Amino acid sequence: MDFCLGRVTRPHTDVDIYTDQAVHRRTVDALAADGWDLDDRLPVERQADLSRDGVDLSLNPIRQVDGQAVHGPGPWEDEPCPTDMLEHAGRAQLEGAEAYYISPMAQIEVKLMTRVWRPEFNFREKDEADVALLCRHMLHTDWTSQLLIAR
Repeated sequence: MDFCLGRVTRPHTDVDIYTDQAVHRRTVDALAADGWDLDDRLPVERQADLSRDGVDLSLNPIRQVDGQAVHGPGPWEDEPCPTDMLEHAGRAQLEGAEAYYISPMAQIEVKLMTRVWRPEFNFREKDEADVALLCRHMLHTDWTSQLLIAR
């Protein structure tokens, strides 16, 4: 989210990352080699949860089928990801780091739908604040026009 917004909005202790299924395992192995602790309660091919210095990373594999991003192995396998997730993705630099990010609309959908997909997760105050920041960002950038054209 912060890469999309172009600024650090708050300390992040849990970060969700989508990885290309083809390089998912190599990405997990590289993070583990760099000192991230791998939680082995789930099969790595389904989701990799790693932690280090109070930060939790969840790496979720996705792949493209006919130009549409779909979920990798697991209960949602082959289910479509948000429609414009990759089409309106971006790349940015922030405080010396560079990253790709999924579209703001997809970020909003994921945050709002997590409580439906995973009822055991509560919609937190920080999630509400994140959604508000992303909505405000979309209103003040060209994202809105891009989304209207795409629909």
